Amino acid sequence: MVRAFVVCLCSWLTLSSLSACGGAGSSGLEPEGHSDLLLNELMASNDTVIVDELGEFDDWLELVNRGEETIELGGWALSGGSRSAAQPFVLAAGTELAAGAYLVIWADDDVDQGALHTDFKLSKEGETLALYRPDGSVADSVTFPAQQTDMSWARQPDGSGEWSQASSPSPAAANP
Repeated sequence: MVRAFVVCLCSWLTLSSLSACGGAGSSGLEPEGHSDLLLNELMASNDTVIVDELGEFDDWLELVNRGEETIELGGWALSGGSRSAAQPFVLAAGTELAAGAYLVIWADDDVDQGALHTDFKLSKEGETLALYRPDGSVADSVTFPAQQTDMSWARQPDGSGEWSQASSPSPAAANP
C-alpha cells in the first residue's frame, strides 16, 4: 500500500514538473497577449520552391500582419536553429509590413545577403521557432516536426488556424 502511494506521488510530482515547464513536448514559449504580427508559414528544406534575391533555395519563414495598420519590424526578433531565446536574431529598423501583407524572411545563416536574412537556419529535423516583440515578450511560437523537402508547415486557415503540413507552399501569399 505504501509502495503504491509512493509511486503515485512520484508520478504526480513528475507530471506537475512537466506542466510547470510547459508540458511534455511543449516549447515553453507561449504567446503573451494578442499580436497582429504572427508566424504564418515556414519551410525548413527548400530545394525547388522559391529562390531568394541571389537565386538560392534557402530555408524561409513567413510573417503575416493581421492588423489594420502597418507594423514597423525594427526590434522584433526571432529565435530558432542555433539562435536561442536568450539571444534572438533582431530584425533591422526600417523594415515595415503593411496591414494584411506577408513577408518572407530567409533563414539561411547569411546576414551578409541582406536585412531579411537571419543568422540561423531552420532544422528539417524539427524545432521551435519563436517571434518576439521589441519588449522581449513572446508574440508567437511554433514547434514543428521533421519536415519533408519542398513541403511547408503552415497555419490552416491562413493567419489564425492550426499548423499542419502544406503540399502547396505559398510564400508571401495567403495559405490555401
